[in-house]
Amino acid sequence: MSLTVGLRYDQIFDLTAFEIDSAQRQSQFYFNVSPRIGLVNRTWKSWTFKDFFGQGFLQPPPAIKYRQSGTFTFNQNDNTFISNFWSLPNPALGPERNNALEASARYSKGDFTASINGYFSRLRNAWITERRSDSTTFVGVTITDWERTINNPETQYFYGTTCNLAYRMVFGAEEQFKIQIKTSYSYSNGALSSGLNIPFTAAHKAKARLQKAQYNISW
Repeated sequence: MSLTVGLRYDQIFDLTAFEIDSAQRQSQFYFNVSPRIGLVNRTWKSWTFKDFFGQGFLQPPPAIKYRQSGTFTFNQNDNTFISNFWSLPNPALGPERNNALEASARYSKGDFTASINGYFSRLRNAWITERRSDSTTFVGVTITDWERTINNPETQYFYGTTCNLAYRMVFGAEEQFKIQIKTSYSYSNGALSSGLNIPFTAAHKAKARLQKAQYNISW
């Protein structure tokens, strides 16, 4: 049995100079501590059990946090600029934070191998795009429709499992000919804290593979 423990410390210095409507943004300084622990158990010769728990975070890059693009036209009636759509920056955008738990078991004896693993993760402050139609201003330009990247107030949960089976047959005294069969099945799903399912998720996936090899040539 082996135990692995880790601790990661990140210090963030956000010094990007940015100004919105003559309001100077203050620099941001904060830190994050991400623990992780892993346990591997080989009590029985043919079995291997693994358990893992970890925390992590992802700092938004400037390309997302300060992204801005759009078009505008000149209004000759009052000598001002107006825009029908603009992608605005969000200096207050925070990092994504994730907690992950994973467990697996693997059985191997001779040419046969079987494994199963399951996972569960909780994602907070995920980056999503907010689209709004209320009028606002940006660097003196009136904008009627706009969007920006924000932190999702809902927590997202992801969970699933994967099963694998593999068998190898060898022929010849010098193993000149080999046949390997692999099959797998995966289930994955997710939900929001409100109870809604995560869209565009392929819940079930099955694979099968037959590989033949002769004199180190596979097909």
